Amino acid sequence: MSGWNGKRDRREWTRFEWADLVTRRSENRDEEMEMFDRGLIRMAKNNLYTVAVYVGEAVPKAPNTGAMVYLSIRRNERSRLPRDWRDLQRIKNEIVGPTHEGVEIFPTVERLNDEADQFHLWILATPAERKEEGWFGIFPFGFVDPHVQDHGTAEEIGGTQRPFPEGVSYHEPPLMNGLLPEGPLCAVKTPLKDVS
Repeated sequence: MSGWNGKRDRREWTRFEWADLVTRRSENRDEEMEMFDRGLIRMAKNNLYTVAVYVGEAVPKAPNTGAMVYLSIRRNERSRLPRDWRDLQRIKNEIVGPTHEGVEIFPTVERLNDEADQFHLWILATPAERKEEGWFGIFPFGFVDPHVQDHGTAEEIGGTQRPFPEGVSYHEPPLMNGLLPEGPLCAVKTPLKDVS
């Protein structure tokens, strides 16, 4: 469940499924359709959100950057977006996977993209792995160890924390299961469309 505009969204969250491409009317429409046909752009949808999933050369990023997945996220009813971190984390986990790290960028004004009420996440295509010598496949910033507590524990120390939604499992295979490259960060060589 998501909270927004001071109210709780009481609709149950459904799993994401692949959906038809929704393109915007722009000078890039033909290029987007060609990338969709090659499997470099896909659409995922559940009852609350629609997510454009970009891989390979379709990911907006600097040259010589490792493989990433880019998610462009919007609410289905096109309302003003809530800022619910748990929703974004769950979207990342259900589409790309719980062992992949992602970031939201607050860019310089020279790189700003603000065309619609959407969120943008960039996610490392290689899953994170903890070895004796440290973490691999993570960003060089952020917490090293997990710190998760329920609302009861938070209240004991004077904090607040919403209860976790019932039935949420990060052990379900993500929608992109088997569609990302193995090993070090490398470009996706097989179009997603051709992989079942």
